[in-house]
Amino acid sequence: METFDNGHALAARTARTPSSLKRHASKQLASRPRAQAAGGDEAGRLIATLIRELFQTENSARWHPAREAERLGDAPPARAMRAVARHASAVLEELPGLAAAHGLPTSVGGLSAGRAFSAVRDKALDLFLTAEKSYRGTLLGMRHGVDLVKLLRDTAEAADDRVLVTFCNRWLAKRVPLLADVTSELAWFGAHPDRALAPNRTGFFARLARAAMRAVGTAERTLSEAATG
Repeated sequence: METFDNGHALAARTARTPSSLKRHASKQLASRPRAQAAGGDEAGRLIATLIRELFQTENSARWHPAREAERLGDAPPARAMRAVARHASAVLEELPGLAAAHGLPTSVGGLSAGRAFSAVRDKALDLFLTAEKSYRGTLLGMRHGVDLVKLLRDTAEAADDRVLVTFCNRWLAKRVPLLADVTSELAWFGAHPDRALAPNRTGFFARLARAAMRAVGTAERTLSEAATG
């Protein structure tokens, strides 16, 4: 399987514009049974599932990194996060055409689910998180996206869907280096522990939530010491 260490070279080999992608997809689909394009076989059904999930993960990749960057200001990790958010925004412009070319809806449900997850994290989970934990959580979501697109590419290769393989290769050629940049910026938090430990949210409910978590942690340690004492 082709690796992506040289992402920029791969991007140059596989680049297509969204409009050329649509034209090429239409020609390919015209020569394939409609059942395969719409997901009538097992590979098609898996492709349909993965494309829907991609809508959700790219929506998260657009909003979460942008929010991290806003919190971090001009710090180097913020710039890495903004680059991912820009790429995700461009991909979301392209995904409806890719879905339509495969006989799929434009996955409003996937976008809605992505927004719902983002809202849950923003309103609930962020109450408990420090800056570095929030950053690492966003990074985990990005890694999930890379794994998803690799699986989508492998499935497309098995189904001989060259349009989708090309899309996935282009996506990986761009996103994998961006993910590496975000990962490398974790070191910045080690050099700035005050910023790393700063809470994401500072309001009354955020302070209450963190106090509750500390109380739970203290209780767990007490119980563990009692059990092993």
